Amino acid sequence: MKKTAIITGANKGIGLAMALQLAEKGIDVIITSRNLENGQKALAHFAEKNLTAQLYTLDVADENSIEQFVQQIKSTYPKIDMLINNAGVHLDGTWVGNTLNELSPSILYQTFNTNFFGAVQLTQKLLPLLMQSDGARVVNISSIMGSMQLHSQTGSDIWDVKPFAYDASKAAFNQFTIHLAHLFHQTAHSAVAVHPGWVKTDLGGEMAPLQTHEGALTGVMMALAADTRFNGKFMHMNQEIPW
Repeated sequence: MKKTAIITGANKGIGLAMALQLAEKGIDVIITSRNLENGQKALAHFAEKNLTAQLYTLDVADENSIEQFVQQIKSTYPKIDMLINNAGVHLDGTWVGNTLNELSPSILYQTFNTNFFGAVQLTQKLLPLLMQSDGARVVNISSIMGSMQLHSQTGSDIWDVKPFAYDASKAAFNQFTIHLAHLFHQTAHSAVAVHPGWVKTDLGGEMAPLQTHEGALTGVMMALAADTRFNGKFMHMNQEIPW
């Protein structure tokens, strides 16, 4: 039986690139998009390569949308082998400088709702299907911006890059990864946090040095990992990132 992967927020950017790369590897790919029309546009990229994918609408910031999506998946698939929690937002308005003193409670809540709460809820609800896999892989697309060690290290690459809502949500996302990895301890399943790099996307901006297909490489590598050696780690390619 073919392995099945769910990639959230896969109608564009890194999510779409990961979905295409997994489909090329023979994985049965399920992509999600908040907007059906945008998701249908994404399917054209698969058709161009003679690949296929299943499309579902999902807003990870909406509990009802998550519940509806999970019920649809449960009625169709006996198991899920890979879950890539990719959907995310950056709402701070700027990358440079410290946004803490100007950040509104609304922006903080909206950021956490997508980047953290939604991903946690979706994963929890899909755990029964993940547990049916011979070796499930949960890949959380995080960011080096979630590294508390690097943020507190004077002179690090991100020392002066302090969008608080985004950074805090990714730090929480990393903690979720560690707890999920502990849950998977001594099983054939694994959970890993991924820093894709600085990538040319709507979120990363045009100044980023990496193309989306390059930013997809670490997530795909972790999803296809043959064993659990990466369980509980924070990775960029073969390099471990400090928490």
